[in-house]
Amino acid sequence: MTGENDEDNTAGADVCLLQKGGFAMMKNNKTKSRGRKGTFLFAGLLALCLCAGLTACGVVGGSDSTDSSAGVSTSGGGTSEQPAGIESIAISNESALTAEWNIGDADRTVHVTFAPEGYTEENTDFEVTSSDPAIIAVAGKSLQAVGAGTATITVTAGTAVDTVEITVSVGEPELIFYDDSLSAVEDEVYYLDELVYAEAHDGATLTNEVEVTTTDESILYDAETGELCFTEKGTHELTFSVSDPRDETKTASETVVFTVVRNPVTITNTNFNMSDMYGAEADQTLAGTDGSLNIVYAYFNAEPSKLYYAEATFDIGSPHQGVAIGLGHLIEGDTTRMISMSVDRGDRNFKIKDIDWVKTPNPALLESSWSAENPNPTDIYAEQNYALYSYRVTQVRGYEDADASHVKFAVARVGDMFYAFLNDQYIGGVSFEYYADKDTVPGLIGTMWNTVEISGMSWLSGEEAQTKIDALTAGQELVAYAPDTWAAASATNFETAVENLGRDENGIKFDFTDSSIEWNYGAVSPYVWFDGDFSVEWVYKNTEAGNETFSQAYLEVRDWKYGAPVVKLGEDISNGRFMLDLMPEGGESAQLQQPAFGEFDFTQGTRYTVSRIMGETSATYILTVTSVANPEQTFSRVVEYAGNRWNEPVLFMWHNLFTSGSYSGISWTTDVTVSESGTEEA
Repeated sequence: MTGENDEDNTAGADVCLLQKGGFAMMKNNKTKSRGRKGTFLFAGLLALCLCAGLTACGVVGGSDSTDSSAGVSTSGGGTSEQPAGIESIAISNESALTAEWNIGDADRTVHVTFAPEGYTEENTDFEVTSSDPAIIAVAGKSLQAVGAGTATITVTAGTAVDTVEITVSVGEPELIFYDDSLSAVEDEVYYLDELVYAEAHDGATLTNEVEVTTTDESILYDAETGELCFTEKGTHELTFSVSDPRDETKTASETVVFTVVRNPVTITNTNFNMSDMYGAEADQTLAGTDGSLNIVYAYFNAEPSKLYYAEATFDIGSPHQGVAIGLGHLIEGDTTRMISMSVDRGDRNFKIKDIDWVKTPNPALLESSWSAENPNPTDIYAEQNYALYSYRVTQVRGYEDADASHVKFAVARVGDMFYAFLNDQYIGGVSFEYYADKDTVPGLIGTMWNTVEISGMSWLSGEEAQTKIDALTAGQELVAYAPDTWAAASATNFETAVENLGRDENGIKFDFTDSSIEWNYGAVSPYVWFDGDFSVEWVYKNTEAGNETFSQAYLEVRDWKYGAPVVKLGEDISNGRFMLDLMPEGGESAQLQQPAFGEFDFTQGTRYTVSRIMGETSATYILTVTSVANPEQTFSRVVEYAGNRWNEPVLFMWHNLFTSGSYSGISWTTDVTVSESGTEEA
């Protein structure tokens, strides 16, 4: 018995056929291929074959002929008239031919033996036929599995016949995944044929037959379009299966686990080169491509909310001039309005902007807004240069910026308040009334990022965000008020004069301990701007008046450009009176009456409240003073302010002029109402 893929390797051999009593003998001078058996050597007859006078000896040459359409093949090398002595023909490799055989498997070769001995495949013509060429096609002695089913193979030599029944089956299909790592990016849409290829046993494509099943609700699959989307990062299990439609019992199935990594950004108006997307989140990197002064932004792939923290690290190439790095607060699905918080890496100015792309189609971050005048007093957003401004934070406010090329920037939202941090140092905050009832997401915002790489992008929400914000601030949102060089000493004095800064159950607290500091050199502020309603509350207890004629401790409300103060509330210690002042503006109003201390009880300190409620044409200010020890001792002023700055954002700071004392219970809110009596309720 020969192997199923044996081939005839006798080409070129000299064959001498000697007729003797119907018995054919052959000598082949070429070594037979592996699997050939039964070669007969008759060396003594060689000389006879060389005699020209022997007419029965000759060289027989022939080739196979095939009629595949009929499933018939003629094989062998005999004469055109078959010797009459063949008694039988038998398929010698029947076992190999009837072994399991699937469409697409290797071709098989029919081998036969004859009786009597002396007749061989090489010297004898025989036919191979298939009862169904659509199942098994015949080419010479070769059989090809082309369809599923059973066919009868018949070999014939003269009147001698033998048959074998062969079954061809459909083999098992195969699923092939293009990516061995099986990784995907959160919220990106993939197509089935991008992930897996299905192939029948014979190589036919079955990808369109693949089915996807999962119990994971975060996996979205559309069988009609082949779209697959993973909506949550992490590990997700799903099953791919396929069956061959020619025999649906032949299937392949594989359950795999996809590792889904986050997509750090979603909506963006620029292009980024992304790298390390499938590594650790901290290593995911975006490289900017826009080198213009146009504002570019990208939303972090975070859930919209009113409580979150987000950060990113910016590696800045050269030059730094014109580069603004920052994060923003963006409304999901709305690219027309967003809050920008950024630092100009050229002059280190910190700016907050409420960007309205509808009113200002080409807004800018880097244009100076220090002296810009608002052309429309009733609309603070009409001027594209309008920005809430902190001047040269490294030079004036004393911020650490050890590596100018490696900067960490962070933002946070707590309710209506939006905050920013530079290298883990609180830098400023804002409340914009427009966003009060809108959930937002953090995101990237800046200019000239073609030399900037952004990494370390992360965000937190809910309790995790609050914990992070609390740990990062711990009352540190109070800083020195130093709007320009003329007050730079305030930053230096802050390091020595402000002690016990932190928080307790009542709010932020600190002690101001140096009563020798004067005027602009002892100011403390949260650097928070309010463009709408607000209320700020604190308790103050004086410990020392350092100057008999001029010792004051008070809160001052100023406009957004650090201009003239609008409100003063506090204590004029040297003159024994409270300061409840709405400051004059162009003669429009005068200082309010300043009540004397009288019998006021200061033993537990004094509670102060400043509130503003915006109206249609003016702002209502409520100024309140109350003894902590004796709440019945109280003063209150409710005044309307209609000056040309009435509707502009304001910020506040505490002045300590030749005085020391403790501050506690400091808090602020945008939720303000006025009672019927005209006093403030927060």
